[in-house]
Amino acid sequence: MKASNRRFLLTRPQPANSADTQQLRANGVQAWGTPLLDFKGCLPFQGVALANYFRSFDTIIALSPRSSLFCQPEFWPDCHYVAMGDSSAQHWRQLGLDVTCPEQATSEGMLAYFQVQPNIGSQQLLILRGQISRNWLPTQLQAITQSVTELCSYQQMLQPISAEQFAMWQIQGINVIVCSSATQVTHLIHTAKQHQAQSWLASCSLAVPSARVAQLIDFPFHHVYNCRGANCDALLATLESIV
Repeated sequence: MKASNRRFLLTRPQPANSADTQQLRANGVQAWGTPLLDFKGCLPFQGVALANYFRSFDTIIALSPRSSLFCQPEFWPDCHYVAMGDSSAQHWRQLGLDVTCPEQATSEGMLAYFQVQPNIGSQQLLILRGQISRNWLPTQLQAITQSVTELCSYQQMLQPISAEQFAMWQIQGINVIVCSSATQVTHLIHTAKQHQAQSWLASCSLAVPSARVAQLIDFPFHHVYNCRGANCDALLATLESIV
């Protein structure tokens, strides 16, 4: 498929969806955005109680931008902060916290980072996550550290996809769909079957952030691209390698 014939559908949540769509268009890429996920906070406590809870951990990990945004402690304690990607670190950095971002903004990259950290075997880790989130990473980290605790700070809400929406995507000529999680892909496949849009979906290529997500897909997409990251820069780098 020639570059000029590729038309992209971005399904990331807002505000990243609009930002990525604009960046792609600025680079001459035909792109449209339709977020398939939205979020709402779900923590049972905030303020002083949350701050005191955080103090019991050596390292706090943010798996996504909203995982820390939905936390409102009285203060963020003095500990090690690690974020999956610069967008996930942005909120903490705006608060003046020192944040580490592994080189690869994926679960695999996060694991690789911790595997080479000194004293990891004695660390108590806290993962800030969504209700539907990465189950693979906590399991892997439990094998190399003292303890891993997960705190669900927000809920993911799947956005409905109507038959009219599928028809609009076909009219727009969408032929490459970009999903930043397996949840989005599963939702897309399930809804396409409900609206008899499987044939069109199978004619599309799919771009995902990691090989692990690609391996979870049980649907005959035209092609599946591993972008090695969920942000727009990773997608643009992948485009350069597509013939």
